[in-house]
Amino acid sequence: MNHPQLPDRVASHFDASGRPNGWMSRDAFTAFTVGFTLFLAGVPAGLARWLPRIPDSLINLPNKAHWLAPGRRAATLRFVGDWLLWQGCATLGLLLFVFGEVHRANQSSTPRLTAIGAPIAIFLLWTTGAVGLLLARFVRRK
Repeated sequence: MNHPQLPDRVASHFDASGRPNGWMSRDAFTAFTVGFTLFLAGVPAGLARWLPRIPDSLINLPNKAHWLAPGRRAATLRFVGDWLLWQGCATLGLLLFVFGEVHRANQSSTPRLTAIGAPIAIFLLWTTGAVGLLLARFVRRK
């Protein structure tokens, strides 16, 4: 995103039709996009790194006793951590695409957000598959 190319008043929120219904100053929008991007990148990475320190009582998995048994716990948490990182990448990819589209929309005198339906559908399919992978992995015992 190129900060100087944005107008002083940035359309930052859009309704389902793609029409703007929320505005921010250029500086506030830039600060928000940078801060939110760093936050969304940091949360999955932090959780993946922190997982081994979480007590078993705070972890919710099917067949938890089996998957968190001493011989399996490290591999289970590594799998879940990797899953979090991949899901975080997918979420970050969608977010960066949407922010790019918002930036593009704001290059026009009448901003309009278009072309985000397909990326959102792809993200939802990815997420459905990712959750399915988690369920397939942990519902049954190996």
